[in-house]
Amino acid sequence: MRPVKTFPYNGLVGPLTNLLQRPEILGQCNLWPSRLSKDPAVMLDIYDGEMWQNFHSVQGRPFLSQPNNLGLSLNVDWFRPFKHSQYSIGVLYFCILNLPRQIRYLLQNIIVAGIIPEPKGPKKVMNTYLQPLVDDLKKLWDGVYITVPSLALPIRVRAALLCVTCDIPACRKVCGFLGHNSNRACSKCLHFFPGDVTNGFTFSGYDVSHWPERKIVWHRDHVKACREAQTATARNSLESELGCRYSVLLDLPYFDVVRQHTIDPMHNLLLGIAKHTTLIWKERYWSTGNVIQTIQETVNRFQVPSSIGRIPHQISAGFSSFTADQWKHWVLIYSLVALKGRIPSNDYSMWTKFVQACSIICSPVLHKETIAKAHELLIEFCTEFQELYGGSKCTINMHLSCHLQKCLHDFGPAHTFWCFGFERMNGEFGAMYTNNHSVEVQLMRRFNNNVQLSAVAQSLGSLPGDFKSAYDMLLNGRKDTRGTVNSNILGHTEALTENNAMNFVLKANGFVEINGATTLQALSELTHRELEVVAGKIFGSCYRRVCRVYSEGTQVSFLGQRYGSLRKCRLLRSATVQAFMYSSSADSAIGIHVHVGYIQRFLTLEIELHDHDTQSNTVENIHFADVTWLDAHPHHNTYPEPLKVWYDLALSRSLIPVAFFITRVAICKVAIANEEAIVSIPLVCMQHCT
Repeated sequence: MRPVKTFPYNGLVGPLTNLLQRPEILGQCNLWPSRLSKDPAVMLDIYDGEMWQNFHSVQGRPFLSQPNNLGLSLNVDWFRPFKHSQYSIGVLYFCILNLPRQIRYLLQNIIVAGIIPEPKGPKKVMNTYLQPLVDDLKKLWDGVYITVPSLALPIRVRAALLCVTCDIPACRKVCGFLGHNSNRACSKCLHFFPGDVTNGFTFSGYDVSHWPERKIVWHRDHVKACREAQTATARNSLESELGCRYSVLLDLPYFDVVRQHTIDPMHNLLLGIAKHTTLIWKERYWSTGNVIQTIQETVNRFQVPSSIGRIPHQISAGFSSFTADQWKHWVLIYSLVALKGRIPSNDYSMWTKFVQACSIICSPVLHKETIAKAHELLIEFCTEFQELYGGSKCTINMHLSCHLQKCLHDFGPAHTFWCFGFERMNGEFGAMYTNNHSVEVQLMRRFNNNVQLSAVAQSLGSLPGDFKSAYDMLLNGRKDTRGTVNSNILGHTEALTENNAMNFVLKANGFVEINGATTLQALSELTHRELEVVAGKIFGSCYRRVCRVYSEGTQVSFLGQRYGSLRKCRLLRSATVQAFMYSSSADSAIGIHVHVGYIQRFLTLEIELHDHDTQSNTVENIHFADVTWLDAHPHHNTYPEPLKVWYDLALSRSLIPVAFFITRVAICKVAIANEEAIVSIPLVCMQHCT
C-alpha cells in the first residue's frame, strides 16, 4: 500500500539537539539575562515581557531561571512553491527565543519540523500534523540529554512552547478556534459578531470594555463539552456557540492557547488593515489613474537609505503585489506625505492615527507607557473608520488590533513575535528547485542539506577565499540584505539630558563601529578648538584634554543602523540623520534639542577623562560626527508628527558624538507656500528620546 499523502517530518528533538551541538549556540542561549532591559519601563526583547517572566518558574518548578532551558516559538504558514499555480504547502517552523534577535531568524537557526502536503490541507484543525510535535514537546518539557562538544558529560536540556504566531487561518487551525467568518470570530475574547455565512458578519463596534475576555479555564471546559457531544451536529452547534475546538496543544500541561497565541502585527496591521483601507480609497477616490499617478510621482521623489529598499512602481498600477515589507514602508515612511491632499481631510486624520500607532508598535524599543497610547490610537482609528465607511466595511483585523496591547505586554516589542522572519523562510523554500514530484519531500531534503552545509562550514572555521565564495553561492544562492527581517535596529533606551550627557555618551559609544576609516595627520586649529569645547561641555569636570584625533571615516554602524556621509556618493542616501543638537559656542549651555541634518564625516578622538572616585585618568576613544543642520521652515509642523518641514539649505554645523544619533531619516522634496522644502521622516519612532 502507498500512502495517500507523504508528511515529511523532521521532528523537534533531533533538529534541536543538532542545533545546540553547534559551537556557541547553547552559550548564546544561556546569555539571555545579559540582554534584559535595565529599565523596567522599557522593553527590548521578549525577555522583558510578562510571558517570559511567568516562565521563570512553572508549577513550582524553576524553568527559564535556570540555564539550558529554552523558550520556543511556533509558526505555521502556507505558501505556493510555484508562481503560476494554486498548489500550496504548509511548513511547521520553530525558533529558539533565547537566541539574540540578530541571529534568531537566520536560516541555519530555524527548525523546520515538518512540511504539510497538499492537496486538501486541514480544513478546521490540524491535530494530525501537530500530534507528533506535541509528543516531542512533552519530552522536551521533561528534559532530554544532549552531548555538547565543549563539555565532557551530556547535559539536560528542557524546552517549552512559549508562543504560537501565525496569520488568522493558521492560528485558528493550530490553537482550536473558529474561523474569522463566524459569530465567535475572535480568539482573544468572546464578543458576539452578528450575521451569518450567507449575508456576512458585522465586525464593527469598538467599546472594548464590553468584550468578555476568554479564560483558559473556561476554554478547557468548553472544549471538553464539545468533545463530549453525542453527535457531529451537536458538536458543531456547540463549537459555533462557544467559539472553540479541540487542539492537541491543550495536552501540554503548561500551555495557555488563549494567552500564548499572538496577534501578528505584520498580517494584522500591514497586510490586513493597511491594504484594506487603501483598496477602499482606490474604489472611492482614485477611480481615475491620475491621482494614483501623482502619488507615484511623490514617492519617486523620496530619498531613503538603500537598506530600506524602494517602493516598486506598482502604486501606479493600484498597489498590486505589495509584499509585507513594502506595505510596512508605505505606511511608516511614504504614506503621510504621498496622501496629503489626495484623500479627504477626515480620512487623512483617521489614517494619521493608524500610522502613529504602527510607528510605536513597530519600534525596536518599546516603552510600556506608549503601548497604551498606541492602543488608544488604534481604537480611535477603528471608530473613525466605522463612522466614515460604515460598519459593513469593518474587518476582523480591526477588532483583533484592539487586542495587540495585551500581546505587546506579554511578548515585548513586535519584532519578537511578528512573522517577517518566517515569511522570509517561505521565500527561501520558494526559491528551491524541484522536479514537481513529491515537492514536500524534496524541499525538506534541500533544507536539511543547507543546514548541514552551514554546520560543516562553522566547524571548519574560516574558509579560503575561493572556497568561501563557492560555499556562499551553494548555500545562500541569492541574498538580499535589505528589509525588515535583516534589520537589527536597537534604539536608545533612555532620554538624553544635560545632566546625564557623559554617561549617555560613554554607555552608547560601545555600540559604535567606524567603517572606511583613514588615519588623519592633523586637524585645523578651529576644528580642534571646537572639539575641546564640545568635550568640555559633555564630560564636565571629568574632562582633561583631547589627546589626538587619529582617524576619519565615511560610514558608521550604531545601534543597528548604518549611517553614511556626504564624503561618498554611494552613501548619500544614508547621510541624513535625526540627532540631539546643541550649540557649539563656548559661552552657551548645551541646550539639547532634536534636529535633522546632513553628516559630513566621522572623527574618532582620544579623550583623557578624570575619575573622581579613583583619582586617576583614563583615555577613551570617542566617535564624533561633523553635521550640518537644516533650518526649520515656517511651516515646520504642516505634516503630522513625527514629520517635519525644513528649508533645503544647511545654515549651521556642529560636532556631536555619534551617541547623539537617534535614527536615519528619509526625506522628500515638496512645494510649500510656492517654495521648495524638505519633509523629514524618521525611520525609527523616537518614543524614548525626548
